Amino acid sequence: MADLAKGAPTRTRTVASIMSAGWDLFANKGFHATSIDQICSAAALSRGTFYLHFKNKEALFLALFEQHAEREVARIESAITSSAGDVDAALLSTLESLFANSEESRRWAMVSTEFTLAAARDPALAERLTAFEDALAARLESALAPILERSGAGAARAALLPTFIVALHEGLMLQQVVTRDRSLTRAVLTEFLPQALGPRQ
Repeated sequence: MADLAKGAPTRTRTVASIMSAGWDLFANKGFHATSIDQICSAAALSRGTFYLHFKNKEALFLALFEQHAEREVARIESAITSSAGDVDAALLSTLESLFANSEESRRWAMVSTEFTLAAARDPALAERLTAFEDALAARLESALAPILERSGAGAARAALLPTFIVALHEGLMLQQVVTRDRSLTRAVLTEFLPQALGPRQ
């Protein structure tokens, strides 16, 4: 039993090394241009070790997607919690949390766009990515529930809002990759997101 217990931290470190190497390479070289051999070399691990933890590059990306989504939702949840019931403060905190790390968001926009295009050509991959995105939407809906309740938005709008926010955020971040104009991105969100969060007129 002691030997099994010792193996858990080692596995965690190995997975973390693979994910870190994969993220850096995907962000710098692109998903398609990165090979498993390059990931293994960057992580200083063998191909056998890679396949022990991930079936393929796609599985590695989905693990990175889940990790990224968890961080984003956690930031949003923290921002909303710290607003202490003030809808405007909660909204501002949510906007700030979406762009808390603009460089990470910029790199993620490039990687996720490339992967989404790959999924569009592969039905099996599209199904797996959709499942992850549905789980993210559910978490986001739960995180935004306090703001929606305070603002008077209805249940129907609450169900659609996560998809709207994710699409808006990803689209603006992709535009920002090219223009590098953060002020325009923030201006668009500040102007239009409050209307989406509020009750239907």
